[in-house]
Amino acid sequence: MIAGYGKERVIHSPRAGFVYGLVHIGDKVKKGQPMAVLTKEAIPVGTTASASMGVPVPASLTGFVRGLIRDGYYVPQGFKMADIDPRDDERENCFTISGQARSLGGAVLTALLWMGRGCLMNYDKKDLHFSSCRELPYIDYHQGAVERKQSIAVEVMTPLYLDGQRISTLVSSPEDVDILAAGYCLAEGKVPAGRKLAHVCLHDEAAWVTTEAGASSVPEKAPFVPITANRLCSYGGLLDSLSTAHHASHGVHEGALVQGDEVLIYTEDIGRHNVLDRLRGFVELQHIDVSQAVLVFSGRVPQSVIEKVHGLGVRFLASRALPTSLGVALAEKYNITLACGLRPDSFKVFAHKERIVM
Repeated sequence: MIAGYGKERVIHSPRAGFVYGLVHIGDKVKKGQPMAVLTKEAIPVGTTASASMGVPVPASLTGFVRGLIRDGYYVPQGFKMADIDPRDDERENCFTISGQARSLGGAVLTALLWMGRGCLMNYDKKDLHFSSCRELPYIDYHQGAVERKQSIAVEVMTPLYLDGQRISTLVSSPEDVDILAAGYCLAEGKVPAGRKLAHVCLHDEAAWVTTEAGASSVPEKAPFVPITANRLCSYGGLLDSLSTAHHASHGVHEGALVQGDEVLIYTEDIGRHNVLDRLRGFVELQHIDVSQAVLVFSGRVPQSVIEKVHGLGVRFLASRALPTSLGVALAEKYNITLACGLRPDSFKVFAHKERIVM
């Protein structure tokens, strides 16, 4: 109860329709005053709404408008669409987070801290490599057309040259394409036997990779030190805690090499195979030791992904998504621990469970 009022503070839609406000949050309204109008069809952008355009929704009591559904939103009958604060001295509350929202947010934060979610990992910002997005206009149709904007992942095409010869065209996110080019050449076996990477650069809107005589040294790997199930679960929220492009566009994949509570490298791309090639490029060019690393990945795990993980030298793959039958078989063959369906409180082990203490 607030100032003697309970459920009457909340206003529900008397019928289905498109909501258009006639007042604003923070406005003082009188009981019976039209607060919004419900229309059968969407109102054209730029048109000022009026109560005569449809079914007016009156204020249930006198007070300040605390909440109101945004214009153009379609609601069913009985949907909560507005609320009023009857206290004359509490207008500022209209522009703050409600007590319920603060309580819910605090509960979520407590749960994340308790579960040791990935956002508590240590990392250097220079080791985080994000994909870019661009806002584009579109028409949103839901029983009516409304103009809106949406963040879309940026995609570019880059010619790839190896020792002066064009060998492919990379289709990827636009950042760090030189790193991707190096990783692609290594992962796809494009570097001839008896040669190794010498130089990588971007020039004339193309990626140029050159090699030289010699072979990259492959250090002996120490036995993998098993990790606990709780540690693995702590990686379950890592990608979500780092990515902005995924949340904005749902158009990128993510991958991170982690060891203990440290993020060694994190990268994103529109293609899941590109993510792995980027990690391969960073590992090669920055001489990152992955002998004890876990690769936390966002994508499905078919045999092609396992091939790239094997080439990367990683012995532990943890993905949010599930594997295919050939992916599992190849992980067994290559002695790669495969944990999928990774969440902050659970995972499914499909191959080589001996590296997890459960």
